[in-house]
Order: sequence, then structure tokens, then C-alpha cells
Amino acid sequence: LTVTLTTSNATRFPLPASVVIQPGNTSASVTVNLAQDILPELNITVTAQAGAAGHIPANAATLVADDDVPGLELVLATNTVSESGGLSATQATLRRVAGSSPVAFTAGISASLGNTLILPTSLSLAAGQQQITFNIGVVDNALNDGTRNVTITAALTIPSCGCGAPPTSAGYVTKSLSVLDNDGPTLTVTPIPLTLAEGLAPAGQLRVQRNTSTATALSVSLSSSE
Repeated sequence: LTVTLTTSNATRFPLPASVVIQPGNTSASVTVNLAQDILPELNITVTAQAGAAGHIPANAATLVADDDVPGLELVLATNTVSESGGLSATQATLRRVAGSSPVAFTAGISASLGNTLILPTSLSLAAGQQQITFNIGVVDNALNDGTRNVTITAALTIPSCGCGAPPTSAGYVTKSLSVLDNDGPTLTVTPIPLTLAEGLAPAGQLRVQRNTSTATALSVSLSSSE
């Protein structure tokens, strides 16, 4: 019986076009040869399908695991910084795990909270390079927002899809950094326009602004020097 074979990914999981089940046998084995490369790729599930005349086709799925994604480590010089720390509030080092693939790679760098940290968008290590150190800056705002815990993520870029390595991959690593607030509860008053002419009604407005949470109402007392 001649059985035709197809695969959902001929590049990662090649199969011969067919296999013959010889007379007197109920099965035949097919050797699968997976090429070794040095290209970081995603683990993928592939499907092999077998079909023969007069038979209901069958298929089976298997996982093809890549072994070229370098393991990553992210080390922070400190796990706490002040909001007033500026462009070099602390440093971090992205390392290749010892013994993992020596291939060149680029990793995307991101933070879980926007408008909080100043980070490079990506970092690249050359083939065989073990680590790279970079500055972490902090955005100093005027808000009384308390201590914020920010997760910094480094995810290796997979060339075949332009996507980042998934959280389950050795090429994905996170660290938490606490940003301490340097702002107390504050009000600001702004006249609009800055110069008010007498004899006008209305002559203008005063904008009263707070830097605290807007979840509850805030009563503000007003007074004038004249």
C-alpha cells in the first residue's frame, strides 16, 4: 500500500512524499531528519498527514523545539530608584546565559508602565558577546502617584517572524523596578489670561489643578490678597 505524506511545515519538518507498507505488514516507519541550524526560532507544532486510496486519511501533530534561542538574564544595579533620578537613575545588564547559544541577537526592551522609565527600545549582542550594560532613566512628573512598581522586559527578537520570544521561552526575561515618588499633594493656580483688565465681567478664569488621584472630589478654599 502506497501512502502519501504531507507536512504543514516542509522547512522545519520535512517528510518524504510517500511510504510503502509492504505485503504482510500493517505499518511502515518513516525517518524524520531535522536540519541543525543556528537561527533562533519559535517552537512550533507541525501536522503530518497520511493518505492512501480507499482509506480514511489520518494526521498527527508533534512539537518541533528550537535549541538556538540564547537564554537571557537581566540584572539591575538596584531595584529601587527615585523619580528624581534623571537619565541615569540606575543601570541594568542584559546577559547571555552561560552555555547557551552564542549567536548574535537583538532583544526588545519594554516597561509595563508608560511614561515612567527611559529605556532603549532594543539592545543587540554580537556573536559570542556575553553581556551589555545600559542606563535606565526615570521620568520626573508633577503627580503625587506614590511608589510605582514597573516590570522591565527583555524579549529576544525572532528573525523569522519579527516577533518577540514568548514568556515561556529562555529568550524572555523580566525584572521589577520600584520608582519612589518625590511629589507631595500639591495645588497649582493659573490665571487665564495672565493679565486681567478691570471692568469686565467675566474678566477671565482661574484654573485650579491638583496632582493627586481624581477618584474622589476635592474641596478647595480660595482667597485673594486684595
